[in-house]
Amino acid sequence: MKHCANQDCENLVRHGVIAEFFDIIDVCPDCGTHLSPGEAPRPEPPTFHELQTIYQAADGIQAHLVKAALEEAGIPVHISGEALMGAVGELPATLLQVEVQVPPEFAVRAREIALQCEIGHEDGGATGNDPT
Repeated sequence: MKHCANQDCENLVRHGVIAEFFDIIDVCPDCGTHLSPGEAPRPEPPTFHELQTIYQAADGIQAHLVKAALEEAGIPVHISGEALMGAVGELPATLLQVEVQVPPEFAVRAREIALQCEIGHEDGGATGNDPT
């Protein structure tokens, strides 16, 4: 087995994978680079981030307001428990928590933004900003 080690190879650019070939082929047909022996190196698998709950919303609307503010700040966000709201009559109220979750490296900043949203919500606005 051989592979094309050229990082600019058309096959890699087009398909996102390093091309592999049988041993009888010596040159990559896509870019003309001499092939390297052995299988192509495998990409590192994506790492899993344990999400941290940074905010417990009273309902899905409140959770989505916080989510929108976090996304605007460039913070990846996930809402957990929203699907359970449809079972409101079937489940105890203590289980019906809509949680806003983020990767740990964004938790501190995300909590600050969520707090600003909550203060703005209590003041009657969508954010902590006073339009006047």
